[in-house]
Amino acid sequence: MKILFKNMGFGGGAPRSLLEYAKVAKNNGYDAVAVGQYTISPDYYTNQNIRTYNIPYFTLKTPISNFRILRKYLKIIKNEKPELIQVITANECIFQRFVSNLLGIPTIYTVPGGVINPVFPKIMENERLLVFSYENQQDLIRYGYDECKIIVNSNRILFPNDDECNIDIYESNTKRCVNLLFIGRIDSNYASVLKVLEMVELLTTNDYKVKLKVLGNGEKLGELKKMAEEINSLYNHQIISFEGFRENVSEYIEKAHIVFGKGRSIIDAISYLRVSFVVSESGHFFEVNKENVEQHSKYNFAGRQNNGYCNFDTIRNVIDLIVNEKFIAKDLKEVKVKTQYFYDIKLAEDKVLKIYSDVIDNYTKKSFVYRLVDSIRIIINIYYRYIVEILNKKR
Repeated sequence: MKILFKNMGFGGGAPRSLLEYAKVAKNNGYDAVAVGQYTISPDYYTNQNIRTYNIPYFTLKTPISNFRILRKYLKIIKNEKPELIQVITANECIFQRFVSNLLGIPTIYTVPGGVINPVFPKIMENERLLVFSYENQQDLIRYGYDECKIIVNSNRILFPNDDECNIDIYESNTKRCVNLLFIGRIDSNYASVLKVLEMVELLTTNDYKVKLKVLGNGEKLGELKKMAEEINSLYNHQIISFEGFRENVSEYIEKAHIVFGKGRSIIDAISYLRVSFVVSESGHFFEVNKENVEQHSKYNFAGRQNNGYCNFDTIRNVIDLIVNEKFIAKDLKEVKVKTQYFYDIKLAEDKVLKIYSDVIDNYTKKSFVYRLVDSIRIIINIYYRYIVEILNKKR
């Protein structure tokens, strides 16, 4: 049996999460192929012997371009003949509904996180959804989605073993310099990056030796780089550096004492036994510790629905402990163990396989005429909802 894994693009956390599902499939006898825009090289898929195709992602704003993309996508499906499709991100789920219905292929619609647009449930019409967080499940139910049609499975990351993690970084800090790391897209995390830059400048002003590396790209990268250059110039050495997008994120995490970000960035940091601070869209900091890690996991380490944010003194106190070699690193192992329960893909392999078999076994085949008529209805509904949303925003 063959599964086609449909990504929006190959950059970011969503396609890496989908890769873990693809690896489970391959390890259990399924063939796998992946489709998405080559926003970055898909080497991490091809290194797993998964064929990839480069096609642009669908967008509501360009219906004519969507038609060209659709023709190319349908040709790939015709040639590959998948028995099952798994698609990820809300945007791709919307258009995949039309494709899967037209072709009569059972599909797993996957929502990887973020805020649910109220229009999304109206378009998906109670199709069975796989979501990665309790937060997404609750949002969907609040918007009227049938709870029975929502599968929650947050396990989607391969955790390294403890002996693969350099925890000795907290044991001997002879240079008395603390390495900070921010991971995340620049555009969607602009306020977060800004707050981290301000925090680093404040630490430096208070005579703390810190260095910050920022991993991520975006249109506002130039603006933030300019701010960083001004801070570096003020103190006559490079305190802040922007590294752009990097595939070897784990290598940067291994060299960091403290990691800032949200979502998968924080989960990866925890998996490598690093001190982690969630930075929300509003720019608030949340320390992740053994007391609150389960609460953070419910909201995918995004800092939403959480009022317990910390101030500058909290971060400074953690840095003092690290500098003075008094930080209790073993607490990081407890945080990791609790996070693994929710996120380690190794603990959910049977659940993933059951999701695949259930979707296939419960799929009801319909006639081509029925599928064609219903597919036309679906695409009309998609653009009707889109136009209504635009008009409502203009009022």
